[in-house]
Amino acid sequence: MKSNQKVTDEEIIKTIRNLWFKLGYSPSYKELADELNISASTLFNRLKRLRKEGFVNYVDSSPRTLTVTKDYIIYREDGR
Repeated sequence: MKSNQKVTDEEIIKTIRNLWFKLGYSPSYKELADELNISASTLFNRLKRLRKEGFVNYVDSSPRTLTVTKDYIIYREDGR
């Protein structure tokens, strides 16, 4: 059963990057969803939005093509 805890966009991007370096190639959607403890369909919807915003890219219908295209940085109100 998947967690109801909200996963941030920043966590998704960091996890993609970490799995990429750990595996030596792009993680599958299932590997990424399992690592984040979310469903594959939730992950795919989030990745579509992140792709539209330019943070990730992938080739439709091609396995293991997920890449991070730019960092997702959240600035806190206090500037840290």
